[in-house]
Amino acid sequence: MNNEIQEKFFQLLLEVKDICEKNKIDYYLTDNLLFDALKNEKITKNYHEFSIRIKAVDADKFIKLASKKNNRVVEGLFNNGNFPGNFLRYVATDTLYFYVNDYKKYKNHGFSIKIELLNYLPNNKLKSKYISFLQIGLLGVNAKNKLSYKKKICAIWFHFLGLFGNSRRGKYIFKLINNTKFNESNKKNLYYRISTKKINKYAINYFEMSKNVNLNGISFKVPSNYILNGSEIIPDKTYNFSYIIDQTLPYKEFFEIANKNHFVDKYSKKREKLIKANKKINPYRIYVRKCWDILYRTRDRFELWEYYKPLKPQIISLYQEKKYEDLEQILDKYLEKLNFYYNKNLGIIFDSVIFDITIDLLIYQGKLNYARKLIDLVPKEHKISLDNMVIK
Repeated sequence: MNNEIQEKFFQLLLEVKDICEKNKIDYYLTDNLLFDALKNEKITKNYHEFSIRIKAVDADKFIKLASKKNNRVVEGLFNNGNFPGNFLRYVATDTLYFYVNDYKKYKNHGFSIKIELLNYLPNNKLKSKYISFLQIGLLGVNAKNKLSYKKKICAIWFHFLGLFGNSRRGKYIFKLINNTKFNESNKKNLYYRISTKKINKYAINYFEMSKNVNLNGISFKVPSNYILNGSEIIPDKTYNFSYIIDQTLPYKEFFEIANKNHFVDKYSKKREKLIKANKKINPYRIYVRKCWDILYRTRDRFELWEYYKPLKPQIISLYQEKKYEDLEQILDKYLEKLNFYYNKNLGIIFDSVIFDITIDLLIYQGKLNYARKLIDLVPKEHKISLDNMVIK
């Protein structure tokens, strides 16, 4: 492990593991931990979110067992009406891990292990749709991205249920979502809704096919049929001043001091002002960023022109001889810049002949749609060769 903070998280993870294994609760590592267990056999990078999966039908059992431990609580929708999703947090109350920017979502601000709850789909189609409706509403009110009209309706209904009390709403939703047990007629998938748009589905016998792997010298359970690939590498998160962390200070003591000095209220008010100010200037910021992109593109056009001018006869020859592999190598620098500016919704061309050859190369590689988009992104005035524009 990289630091003492991760060591504390790992100790909490071992506690969760012990609860599950002693009480026959199926669990698997997930996300960063799963990747590290399979790929590295030790924790790498500096992430702080340690998470596992269990079946939702085991949630009540886990809550009862974990809540008996000293200085530990379990938090979720069942005891926090503002909780941001259908998962649990196993929290060490004798520590402080205060995420200042999201403090309203949680009641307990200590080091924690995230426990994802995998659900069975109900037999009743109407009930299944309603559960999905509620989950989208729950996640929609916490979403940072814009919601579609249908998802806004889900979020509005979620707010409406809050009129009867956030606490009552949380308990109602938690029980409704997680109370579906397995039977032969709903033998489809286990699932976990990550966002308003994305659902992860798992085979119904997901927990029956396990294997043990070592992570930091300790054996943990993971899916035996899990296939690791590069796209599943989770980027390292940056932890900064928005977190206040202490491994030995109970968060209740911290809040006693903070509340006396009105620290949280002052920070929140200043942050809200900053968010409002950012919203006002954001369109100008986007415009300035676009201007810089165009400026750098101009620089790159001239640099590419200088680089490829002596290579142009060779490029034409390779193209005429249909030596596409050699052509790809020589055009590598240009292909990289095309992709770079494509991601900024800009096209880049410095020589119309070389551009046309590059487009034909991409079409040959089966990237027809990409090639067409690159053509559309190029301004008409840029199609004039720089040879005719450069002052000699």
